[in-house]
Amino acid sequence: AGYNEFNKKNNLITIFRQGFPGKNRDIILKYSIQDIKSIRVSINEGINPKREIYLELKDSRLIPLTRVGEPLSLSAIEVQAISIAEFLGVIVNGIEI
Repeated sequence: AGYNEFNKKNNLITIFRQGFPGKNRDIILKYSIQDIKSIRVSINEGINPKREIYLELKDSRLIPLTRVGEPLSLSAIEVQAISIAEFLGVIVNGIEI
């Protein structure tokens, strides 16, 4: 469980995830919008298909934005990736298949 928050007013992207029960179960990642290089889409078909959207930072780190579990449809991934990229003012970096 968790959420992604894109805040242009504060120039900040917040990624919040809840892990397993315990003392340190919350993961909060914060990045400046200027640190974002692109939105990357990764698609792996097969027995265990994966369709994921990542924030690609200028230092080449990839931060996953999509949930683990059932893959979204190709059209849903495309629409989501394009709308995030347009909002942040970055490109959608090549689709990896």
